[in-house]
Amino acid sequence: MKNKVKLIYVSWLVAMLNIVDGFATHYGLANGVIEELNPIMDFIWLKSPLLFLSIKTVLSLVLIAISNVVYKTSNEKFQKNYLVLLIVLFLLYVSVLGLHIMWFVFV
Repeated sequence: MKNKVKLIYVSWLVAMLNIVDGFATHYGLANGVIEELNPIMDFIWLKSPLLFLSIKTVLSLVLIAISNVVYKTSNEKFQKNYLVLLIVLFLLYVSVLGLHIMWFVFV
């Protein structure tokens, strides 16, 4: 039961970090401070910055929706594995956020 609550909590954290990453990346790209390293997102950014932000937001909402389905319908073992993946994603986004902070402070 405790893992279920963590699952929802961590999925919301990852979703929020994804949105913060989107806006920080938008700011950095718009001001020529950074380059987008993901070729798919770079292509989308070049097509439309608004589309870029929209996709980041939609992906966050999809993550929350999938997490709610996992919370409600899957067995405990799958939930534990899913939670581990969410924690890895969380740690990756925290490191990316650290890069954004370095760019904003030192550039």
